[in-house]
Amino acid sequence: MAASAQPRAFEKLNVEAVLAQLTMKEKINLLAALDMWHTVPVPRLGVPSIRMTDGPNGLVMSDWYGTYSASAAVKAGLDLEAPGPTVVRGSALQRAFRCKKVSIDDINARAQNVLENAPESNIDTPVIRKLLREAAATSVVLLKNEASILPLPKSLKNVAVIGPDAKAAVVSGGGSAALRCLYGISPFRAISEAAAEFGTEVTYARGANTYCFTPVFGPELRDKRGDAGVDVRFFN
Repeated sequence: MAASAQPRAFEKLNVEAVLAQLTMKEKINLLAALDMWHTVPVPRLGVPSIRMTDGPNGLVMSDWYGTYSASAAVKAGLDLEAPGPTVVRGSALQRAFRCKKVSIDDINARAQNVLENAPESNIDTPVIRKLLREAAATSVVLLKNEASILPLPKSLKNVAVIGPDAKAAVVSGGGSAALRCLYGISPFRAISEAAAEFGTEVTYARGANTYCFTPVFGPELRDKRGDAGVDVRFFN
């Protein structure tokens, strides 16, 4: 797991210098999440709450509620207990330290990993975008292709895109699969752009809704003026 931090001033901190100034309690507080997604800040040293995200930068974070020991987990290399508030760290880890079940080196190593995994950054270049697009495209598996309908011939004059999600760029899942992507393109837009090269006309139909629950009001609802929203009338 990796982590990111705001504000950007955190980038200027020297991790080793900050680590030397942290009290034992502050170091231990860093080793457990504050809430579902953030670490405990240290305001007096300018260390903000670090947002936890998936990443390859070296921090080891527990699965949700997957930490069952204080000293053993620290000695085994678990940097961060998640989510917060802490259950087996905090005061329990402080007692383990006083009882010499964990050493200062154990605590320092875990705290340093947390601090060194900030801030989060991204690399957005044409080369990276091309590579990611190729990786996504080659990961798609076509399970069925009746009558060899795909790929569509370039001579095709009309294409219909049907489905309520066709105009939404759904690029990630929820929870730990959530991702703030650099850009997203809906299936309808992608098909339209590709079809334009061959003079193919693309039409869209919403089709049947696939809601699991009643949705909240969205931009598809329009009031009498044609603006996004609804008109409400109350009767008593």
